[in-house]
Amino acid sequence: MIETIGFNDVSWLDWPGYFHSTDMKVTERLTREGNTIRYQATVDDPTVLLKPWVMNPETLRLNPNATIFEDLPCDERDREHQVTKERG
Repeated sequence: MIETIGFNDVSWLDWPGYFHSTDMKVTERLTREGNTIRYQATVDDPTVLLKPWVMNPETLRLNPNATIFEDLPCDERDREHQVTKERG
């Protein structure tokens, strides 16, 4: 289970852009069963929502072809796009 808090109220959810408050908490649940992962998220924001919003669960299948890899999310090739070399 992953719980995320500390949101600002500048971002939107989904399209066409549902607003939320700084009180929003997102709880994600991932369950692995063999080669599948079941994913479900719950958005709780008592300032905006009358009750928590629970998404319909999704079932994701793992890639059976383990020879295909995605690029790493951060690599030295990205250094030229950084404003500074410090990370904070």
